Amino acid sequence: MNSEIIKLEKHEDKRGSLVEFHPYCYFVTFHPGMVRGNHYHLEKIEWIIAPEESRIEIILEDIKTKTRRKFILDNLERLTIGPGVAHAFKNIGDVKAIMIVQRSKEYNPADDYHYELYKS
Repeated sequence: MNSEIIKLEKHEDKRGSLVEFHPYCYFVTFHPGMVRGNHYHLEKIEWIIAPEESRIEIILEDIKTKTRRKFILDNLERLTIGPGVAHAFKNIGDVKAIMIVQRSKEYNPADDYHYELYKS
């Protein structure tokens, strides 16, 4: 039988945790009131899914036009974030929120540009 179990590495801080399970996919958790993101990318696209019971307030801002959008992602919705769009996520629920993230390229720290939309 062709199968394998791999122990995944969990990265934790005061906000919650991040676990990468594929070079292009990971999930993050964050506690009520905590903020994640506050950055943008120039080279990759990200697809964000909020599983059931997660209530996440999101701010997006185009870094060139400064056009801003604020909304809530919940109930199995998917958001696509393109290059040049700053993004920040805040858990507005009463329980730990989970986001599943797929990206178009492997993680590259040189493509993370800080851009504060929420005070963290």
